[in-house]
Amino acid sequence: MKTPRDLALQVSGVKPGNDAVLQVLRDGQARTVSVKVREMSADPASVAADPQQADHRDQLGLVLAPLTPENRSALEVPDSLGGAVVSGVRPGSLAEQAGVRPGDVILAVGTQTVQSPGDAARALLGAADGKRTAVALRVLRNGAPMFVGVRLGQPGKDGG
Repeated sequence: MKTPRDLALQVSGVKPGNDAVLQVLRDGQARTVSVKVREMSADPASVAADPQQADHRDQLGLVLAPLTPENRSALEVPDSLGGAVVSGVRPGSLAEQAGVRPGDVILAVGTQTVQSPGDAARALLGAADGKRTAVALRVLRNGAPMFVGVRLGQPGKDGG
């Protein structure tokens, strides 16, 4: 596999409850790992103690992952930048409606620089606190910086 998107597409083809055999590199050694695929109950970046907070982030529909040396190279992210990799976008979500794509790297949410998935989740939660109707994400896509405006509120509704 060449990109994180390739991995996501491959994994999405395995039905929950089935076993999957993965070959991974760890410490320069190839290893085979068997795992049981389960249905994901919540996006890892949207875990929150307050259910209302989780609802806001679930509406955005983003699954975030950390930058690793491997995906940094594949996604053309310079070593000088931090960020959070968009590893999944839920169909019909606000993120999908805005044009956020798997493989995008979120560099900033509004004016807040992002170094990790946790930073991105906190900044998105702050933006979705009810005072704003949209937020600009500064992303790196195919090595090129760009802005994506994401409406906050309910998916599919006009005006937030």
